[in-house]
Amino acid sequence: TVSVLGTATNSSAGSLQWATYYGGSGEEEARAITIDTAGNIYVAGFTTSYDSIATSGSYQSSTLFANDVFAAMFTPDGQLEKGTYYGGTQADDPSGIVTNNVGDVYVGGNTLSSTGIATLGAFSTTIGSVFESDVFLTKFNFADVAAPSYWSFVTLTPLTDSSVCIGESISLQVNVTVPLSKTNTFYLELSDKNGSFLNPTTLYSKKSTTGFTYNYKTGVSIKDGSNYRIRVTTSDTGVFQGILRNVIEIKNCVQLTSSYCGKTYTITGKIGWNSSSASKSYYQVKFTNSSNFNDTVMGRTASTTAYLYQWEGLKYGVTYNVQIRVVYNGVACSYGPSCQITLAPDPNFVTAQLAVNNCNKNANGKNITAVTVPYAIRYKFNVYTSSALTIKASPSVQSTLPTIALNTFPTSLTVNTVYWVTVQYLIDDKWSIEGPACWIKPTVAAYLSPQFDPNYKAEESNSLTILGNPARDAIAAEYSIENEDDVNFVLINSTGQIVWQQPMRHFSPGAYRLNITEAAAMPAGLYQLMMRSSNQTILAPVMLDK
Repeated sequence: TVSVLGTATNSSAGSLQWATYYGGSGEEEARAITIDTAGNIYVAGFTTSYDSIATSGSYQSSTLFANDVFAAMFTPDGQLEKGTYYGGTQADDPSGIVTNNVGDVYVGGNTLSSTGIATLGAFSTTIGSVFESDVFLTKFNFADVAAPSYWSFVTLTPLTDSSVCIGESISLQVNVTVPLSKTNTFYLELSDKNGSFLNPTTLYSKKSTTGFTYNYKTGVSIKDGSNYRIRVTTSDTGVFQGILRNVIEIKNCVQLTSSYCGKTYTITGKIGWNSSSASKSYYQVKFTNSSNFNDTVMGRTASTTAYLYQWEGLKYGVTYNVQIRVVYNGVACSYGPSCQITLAPDPNFVTAQLAVNNCNKNANGKNITAVTVPYAIRYKFNVYTSSALTIKASPSVQSTLPTIALNTFPTSLTVNTVYWVTVQYLIDDKWSIEGPACWIKPTVAAYLSPQFDPNYKAEESNSLTILGNPARDAIAAEYSIENEDDVNFVLINSTGQIVWQQPMRHFSPGAYRLNITEAAAMPAGLYQLMMRSSNQTILAPVMLDK
């Protein structure tokens, strides 16, 4: 009889992929069919053929009666891997077949055979009646004869934490339980940020029969998300695979904004960085001395900007490499790229005085000049009547340049009289101490005639008054300035910390109003409101009563 069993699979497009006969010279009839997760097909039925059923090494290589059971395994591409007879000296007929996906195959049916069915130690080793059929249940193991690809398990093991920043690496170990074919290629694939593999990103491919370790560095094109997954697939068919890297969080790391890099700052300067879109706990900022890597200052903040004075230990006149990282729920990312900034010299430790050609000499010209100080934005010239530096001959004069004309002092100097001059300079809102005094003696009366010069300013006499605020939702104050000037307001708490500050620019003298609405969120207590102009500092106590 012609073989009567045909098996076939179809693609998703409906086209026939393969079809085959299975059987010998007698009659075959399929009773049951099943498939495992690797795509292997198992079929059971009865046969009257004495040939073309059993494969080499099978459990039963020949039939014992004209109607025996057969069980066979086919690969996903339709190749016979295992076939065996099963039965005794009477008729045997299967009715079902299942597999547990690791090579064990279970077949059940009816039998009239009193021999060739039960194994030693089985639940029942004898048939109930020689005249009526009994049920049989048998277990085969086909894994020992399957091609390695069809019984190999691929595992994907994480070697690093599942929460990483963009630019960091994920280390993965791929293993197989049984070596695959020499033509096999592994593929590592990344899902989208929602965990879908509908359009996966191929991270890496490797031709290998066994496993490998791979470090995947998250690229800048990857968007941050908390539901990424990584899977491994193989070109070999019939391999048990699973998504074992589940779930990955990829986050943004931050760095100093480029506009802040490569610049020089004073201790009151402010730096900023790009924010992270993921939910964060805080930022860590690290300053490393570019000339001494052991000299490191670190701090933390929840804001994306910070003043340099927030980090205790920074040194004047030092260039620092600045790096920033994000900490998410206790998990710290790697630091972002480095950016250099330089901290300007401390005003109190750089000598400010008249230049050598003006110091301790007759002032024969119309100007006097101070030593130029890098990063200084304003100079102040103080003139005294004696070396004791106790009585000023005139109010001080400020200039954006290290040079002033002698006739800019508000009180005119007298010709052929010795005066003592000290110099200070300003970086941001911090004045240096007065440097060493030099004597000068003006010798040309014409150079002492008063004249207006918009570059210079006399000392100011500003005022600051705290106002009542029954609503307790702000700190209110009135202040006045006598000269066009920039004023910086600073609010200091009882422990000496700066909790708020705001610069104000004024284009004309007059009275102004200040409202600090941020005080509504501040705790009750005693504060100091500082008003700092170019030439004057005023402190006013403020009791914030909640």
